[in-house]
Amino acid sequence: MNEQDLARALKLHAPRIADARADLDTLYRETWRLSRNEGPDLPWSDWVALSALLLEFRPSLIIELGRGIGSSTSLFQYWSQKVLSARIVSLCRTTDWRDYVVPALEKSVPLDWDSGLDARVGDILDQDYPAILNEADRVLVLWDAHGLEIAGAVIDRLLPTLEGRDNIVVAHDMRDARYFPNPETHVQWLHAGDMFSTFAQIGPIAAYCAARDAPPPPPPAMRCIAAPWRKPARSEATESATGISSPPRTPQTAPPAPARRADRSARRGARAARRSHRAGRRVHRNRTAPSARRSRPPA
Repeated sequence: MNEQDLARALKLHAPRIADARADLDTLYRETWRLSRNEGPDLPWSDWVALSALLLEFRPSLIIELGRGIGSSTSLFQYWSQKVLSARIVSLCRTTDWRDYVVPALEKSVPLDWDSGLDARVGDILDQDYPAILNEADRVLVLWDAHGLEIAGAVIDRLLPTLEGRDNIVVAHDMRDARYFPNPETHVQWLHAGDMFSTFAQIGPIAAYCAARDAPPPPPPAMRCIAAPWRKPARSEATESATGISSPPRTPQTAPPAPARRADRSARRGARAARRSHRAGRRVHRNRTAPSARRSRPPA
């Protein structure tokens, strides 16, 4: 599957995605709220693009490398329950998904959030990938974990197990400069050919893709598709192609969170209050000093 195939999939499956808009919108808003971030972990354009990719490719196994709050996890589980009946293995060291994301989603979208989903809490470096793949013949991998050590494990241990299977590997948090230019000059980007990112694994990914795509043609394995970086224009392009507009910004309300996060927030608030107080005293002195000087009698 290449970029043109994905564009055709967006157009072909737009009606089905539009029919699921209410549920997807709820999941998008809820995972954004639970993330406690200013912006969503997974932009709306990625929700639409990944939905089209799932409906077109119809994997029997989905491997998610890096779960975080579980935005893509909820998207995968939704389509698996509704259409695909795929097995999902999600790998992450955090427990947020089980601790408070699933309880919140169960109240929002009635779905069996456990069936077929193996949300493992563990290190991506320690997994038995041949056992995970087992007899799966169509595999989709979402690579959303960062670092050179993880890149080494994925390229050396996971990708070889995909040989002989229909598969797609989606590398998130990257841009293809041929389609998405780089206007954010204040960001320290890492460049590798036509790809750029803020994460170090771009180097090994670019080298792997260059080796696989260089002539002579490689044996059939993975196609390297870099999911472009978050950018408003990308959402506009997706909306134009599918007619599925992005939901409005969701209000940020604090979800139940571990006590250590509350402690960090309290400390940040105290520091901000002290800075504001010091700034106020400086302004007060600057304003009173001229009048004080004018009130002195001449020498």
